[in-house]
Amino acid sequence: MSIKLKPGQHGEIFIAEHKGKYRAKVRACRHARPARRPVPLIAGVIPPALGPMPGDVREALAERARLIEERATTLAKTAIRNRVGWVQRLGYGPTLYGHGPVPRAFVAVAAYRDKRGINGHEPLGPRPSEPRKAQERDAVHATVRQVAGGRSHRPPDAR
Repeated sequence: MSIKLKPGQHGEIFIAEHKGKYRAKVRACRHARPARRPVPLIAGVIPPALGPMPGDVREALAERARLIEERATTLAKTAIRNRVGWVQRLGYGPTLYGHGPVPRAFVAVAAYRDKRGINGHEPLGPRPSEPRKAQERDAVHATVRQVAGGRSHRPPDAR
C-alpha cells in the first residue's frame, strides 16, 4: 500500500507489512516536477508565442521573429562598426570590431535598446520602475554578464 503526499510535497510514503510488522518508508520522487527548459527568446528579449495555433499564424509569427532577429543583428553590427558608446561600455575589446558573427549579447542589447527607445551611452539605460520591464532588463543584463564572464560593463582600458 502506498500513500501519496499532499500536492506540492515531493516524495511517496510506502507502508509495508513484513512478518506482521509495519514499516513506513519515504522515497523522494525525482520526476515529481519535470525540469523546465528555458524557451529561447527572439533576439534575446521577446518571448515567442507558444501553444496551438493555425499554420498560417505560426508561419506569420515565424516570419516576424526572423525579421526581429535580422533587425537586431543589423543594429548590433552597425553599432559595433561605428564603435558607439554602449558597445565600448560592454568591454569586449578591439577583437570584436573585426569581421565575423555578432555575439548574442550584442544582439540582445540592440533589440532591448530598440524596443525600449534607449539612446544614451549606457548599454541598457536606467532601470525601469515597472516590474515586467525591469525583469526584461535583468534578463538581458544576465545574458551580457554570462557572455562577459561576470566582468563589469566597462572595458579594462577605460578606468
